[in-house]
Amino acid sequence: MLRPHISSIFCYGFGTPACVDEALLPSLLTCMVSVVNRDDIVPRLSVRSVQELVDSVLCPGQVAKTKAWMKEDWQAVKDLERVVELRRRGGPSAADSGEVAAGSSGDAGPVQDDDQKLMMLMEAGVERARAQRALRAEGGDLNGAMLRATAEEVADEPGPEDMEQPSAPPAPPAPSALDRLGGLWQDISHKISFPAAAGIQLGGFAELSE
Repeated sequence: MLRPHISSIFCYGFGTPACVDEALLPSLLTCMVSVVNRDDIVPRLSVRSVQELVDSVLCPGQVAKTKAWMKEDWQAVKDLERVVELRRRGGPSAADSGEVAAGSSGDAGPVQDDDQKLMMLMEAGVERARAQRALRAEGGDLNGAMLRATAEEVADEPGPEDMEQPSAPPAPPAPSALDRLGGLWQDISHKISFPAAAGIQLGGFAELSE
């Protein structure tokens, strides 16, 4: 009531309760200062209770469990990141997707659920046969099947050293004895005149007629 008339008025409360009337809250917002004495505001929040909470959180057993949970969560994040990176490729063909859709429309229950999982794997880029095999191996677990199919694809992909190298051109065949004689005859026929070369036979040399 005095706040509109005395703008500098302040009220300090010691041991004030944790709640206040909603009608008084706007009026007390700028002039009420509560002095907290240990557990005055929140009875259960004391130095002793905070110390017990810290001790229980930092005990070896709880630390080991927390580390195990964080490791599992981080591994799940890395698996998801790996799957997303490896699935950034073209989707399945329209014919395969149509076959899956046609097969799942006529069934119900678990069969329809399996078909939906199969369709999701194929939409992610997994081949139909590989997706079916992964689902059977993982007992219908979609995430496990995705990881298994991805690992199989990575194992099947050829490495840089396995890529087909261009083969060297084949070596020309060695000339036969007849080819060598023919070449020798051509050389001789070009070096001497035709009348002088008339007496030369392939089987040997005759006397050259002048």
